[in-house]
Amino acid sequence: MLADKMKAAGNDVAHKLYAGVTHEFFGMDAVVAKAKEAQDFAVSQLQKGFSAPAGTVGNATSGSSRRNDFKLTPAADCRNPRPTY
Repeated sequence: MLADKMKAAGNDVAHKLYAGVTHEFFGMDAVVAKAKEAQDFAVSQLQKGFSAPAGTVGNATSGSSRRNDFKLTPAADCRNPRPTY
């Protein structure tokens, strides 16, 4: 599973399984109760990630020279929306 591989690589991972739903349930919150729960979980994890100190997003250890240790470009700087590695 991808979450296990990401954890093994030293990443901070939050994984939640929604049993009994179809593959495309995420956008069906009007008719699938678990979709709203999944959306709320995704939003909370994104907020947590985007509020993390620079250099800690994408990797559990700060200061790493690993390829997946990146810093997010500030939202005000739209000229370079890609993460810097």
